[in-house]
Parts: sequence; structure tokens; C-alpha cells
Amino acid sequence: KKFMLQTPDLFNKSMAHISNQIANYLCFQMQSGVDAVQIFDSWVGVLSQEQYAQFILPHMKNLISKIKEQFSDRPVILYSQPTAHILPLMAQTGADAVSVDWRLPLYEVAKKVPQNMTIQGNLDPIVTTLPWDLAKPHVEKVLEEAKRAEILDRFIFNVGHGVTPQTNTDTIAQIINAVHCFR
Repeated sequence: KKFMLQTPDLFNKSMAHISNQIANYLCFQMQSGVDAVQIFDSWVGVLSQEQYAQFILPHMKNLISKIKEQFSDRPVILYSQPTAHILPLMAQTGADAVSVDWRLPLYEVAKKVPQNMTIQGNLDPIVTTLPWDLAKPHVEKVLEEAKRAEILDRFIFNVGHGVTPQTNTDTIAQIINAVHCFR
């Protein structure tokens, strides 16, 4: 961030290079057979709306447009956290989906992104470390919020950040079953 603020021209030049290389790599992945890609921009939540618009949005648009030029039929998911304050800007990147953390209720997320954008995530990953009887209410809450927000047709249930080493595999199996059975 200091590099970005001290030398904005050099930062943007670096970001242009990096975004082009990432686009090339993700296109290679798609040429090799992947059905979708997810771009992790984990640190971007530390930026203000103005900083995101100036320093990240143009490069993310470029990256995603290069992918879409070759693979318009394959989903591109954009992940970052904590980014409730920049979700509307992230929706302008051209990504098909935005992956969100657990800090903002899904009905709030749904208000911040276009109705044609898929929403992924929203379960606190620590919930996956719990026994199923303790995890179940949290899972049900996310599913019910998605239903109330009327986004089930464009919602991918997932953790809102990475899976922890302490994840309980029995709980994961129960979560998968609960998601598949939910309506």
C-alpha cells in the first residue's frame, strides 16, 4: 500500500504487467480444461473506495476482459475480504461472481451487486471446525438468508475465507448434505 501511495505511476505500471501475466496464466488454465477460475485479491479490503477505483479496478477489469475475450462462457469468480465497502466497485470488474466473507449478511450483499451476479461464500470457516450439532444452526442461517434475499438461484454456498487445518471432515459432509437438501 505504501508503494501504491508513494509511487502511483510505478504501481500502476507494475499492476498492468502483473494483471496481464495473471490473465495469461488463467487463460492457460482454461485451455488446459478448467471450467472456472477464482481470482484471489485477499488484501484489497484495506483500500478505500477511492483507492480501489483508482488503483485496482482498472487492472481487474483488464485481467477479466482478457479472460472473457477467449473464454466468455466460463465463470470468473472474484474473491476478496473484508470488502463490503467496495462490493459495488468489484461488481464493475466483469467477474461473473463475487465471493464474500461472513461479515455481511447476504441480503446486504445482494443489495450491493447486480441481480445477474452470482454470490459465493458467507459461512465463517471456523464453523467447519465445530461438531455438526453446533455448526448446523450457522449453516441453516446462511441458507435461510440466501432464501430471504431471493438469491438461491445465483448463490454458491461456501466458506467466506479459507478452510482451516482444524476443519472437521464429518461436519463438512453434513454441511454438503444440508446444502443439497435445502429448499
